[in-house]
Amino acid sequence: MILNMTLFQAIGKPKPAGLLAISRQLLLFVPAVLLLPHFFGARGVWLAMPLVDGVVVLLSIIIMIKVFATDLVKR
Repeated sequence: MILNMTLFQAIGKPKPAGLLAISRQLLLFVPAVLLLPHFFGARGVWLAMPLVDGVVVLLSIIIMIKVFATDLVKR
């Protein structure tokens, strides 16, 4: 996930890199930390980070496929 963020920055695609960074730290993590304790108690706080990282990994793979597929079509 972090490698994909760096990759997008390196190839000149700042929007996907920014989307992944904001998704990880703000859009997904904060709601997960607030909601998961209601279902799992204190363990929910500990489960928030691995869950969010897994979702962001899937999101980064989807974005990477779309970015490289559109680049291949343009060539």
